[in-house]
Amino acid sequence: MAATTATTIIRPDPDPTLLTTENLRREIANLKELSDTKFGGVSNSIGSLHDLFTAELDKLASVTAERFTAVGAQFTERDTRTDQRAGDTKLAVDAAFAAAKEATAEIKTGFTKSIDALQTLITANTKAADDKIDDLKERLTTMEARTQGIGSANQDNRALVFAVIGSVFGVIALFIAAGSLITAIISHSH
Repeated sequence: MAATTATTIIRPDPDPTLLTTENLRREIANLKELSDTKFGGVSNSIGSLHDLFTAELDKLASVTAERFTAVGAQFTERDTRTDQRAGDTKLAVDAAFAAAKEATAEIKTGFTKSIDALQTLITANTKAADDKIDDLKERLTTMEARTQGIGSANQDNRALVFAVIGSVFGVIALFIAAGSLITAIISHSH
């Protein structure tokens, strides 16, 4: 007596391979969005920092100019009085103006050096951010390549699983047939 068995393919519902692939794609998209948001914020922060430094430098230059304007007005008043009193005082005022001009030149040179240093710092920060963005792009490309490789490997593995399941069913059917044969022989011998 031979038993017939039909091989059926057992597949979980929902298929975990499709869910895994969908989850990977969703997470990659989330990672891209997160990196774009973070690095966009870094760029905005650098721009805001540059604007803040520029505004502070403008304020400082304005205050310095107001002070020198006020000093200049005081010197002008003094010049008017000293011209009436004596010529020696006029020489002292001229010397003060020369010192003020020299100080302004030194301050201007200091501001120029500060601005150059800030530009160097901003350039370095921008380059560092660009390097990080490039590194993330390379990692995402690598992850996408791995995901595609995993998908093709899963298809190969699925075929192997089906072949193993079919073989297991065949062996089970063989044992059942052997058991039936042994049972039939034992029952006929009694």
